[in-house]
Amino acid sequence: MVLNIDELLDQLQRLGLRKDEAAVYVELLKEPGNHLQLSRKTGVDRAKIYRLVEHLEKRGLIARRTDDRGTFLVASDPDLFEAELAGEEYRLSDRRNTLGTVLPTLHTIQTLTAAGEGDFSLKTYDGQAGFKQMCWHELKTKGEIITFGHGNIETLVNDLGWAAKHRTFQVAARYHTRDLVNPDKAIRSKLASERLYEARLYRAGVITPEVLRFDDQMVVYNNTVAIYHWQDAHKAGLEIISATFANTMRQLFEHYWKLTKEISFN
Repeated sequence: MVLNIDELLDQLQRLGLRKDEAAVYVELLKEPGNHLQLSRKTGVDRAKIYRLVEHLEKRGLIARRTDDRGTFLVASDPDLFEAELAGEEYRLSDRRNTLGTVLPTLHTIQTLTAAGEGDFSLKTYDGQAGFKQMCWHELKTKGEIITFGHGNIETLVNDLGWAAKHRTFQVAARYHTRDLVNPDKAIRSKLASERLYEARLYRAGVITPEVLRFDDQMVVYNNTVAIYHWQDAHKAGLEIISATFANTMRQLFEHYWKLTKEISFN
């Protein structure tokens, strides 16, 4: 398959190059050149070309060649991308193996710390990274997770790839989900959760805002009540770890669940 230049530059960005770096590399694949020639061909400012070249040289994607005409920049063999990817795969495999070794110890430390805290503790989180950590904790759910208000994962973390991975793990974990949602979020809830519904893991009930209005999202699982709050670009989260408080919120959920109209996926 032969890609046009725009498609090629987009694909090279997925391999870790910025668009202007990709343009420089492609031009040098066509023929060797110098900084001035690259600036003219790519439309990138000459001062910036020097920085791009320096970065690409450090990565090994371009080199310098000297002959009787002078010194020129040349593109390295494209197979280098495959070698880079193989190195990343090895490093990722090594990190996974290391994680498998240390994770039991880390969980033991966490359990001992939690035991010393008694029945109640608070953990706060900030920003998109904090929301990702909170969502990841939800994958430890045993049995069922219940939600007041629906904020789909894409909204919470603003990362489509990460959200898709999370749903894959959620289906694999086989815990059930029930959402209480206002009518204006019902369609979003249905679209975001169809995969869970197909796996018979999801139910949602619609309740009018006059009865119970949701501006944020609260999630209850195990002995944890997680609160997600977002306004404009700011995101802040809170986990309340308390078995008694979690059970109180479950009772409240069941009271309102009886007042809902369950969403049909047919």
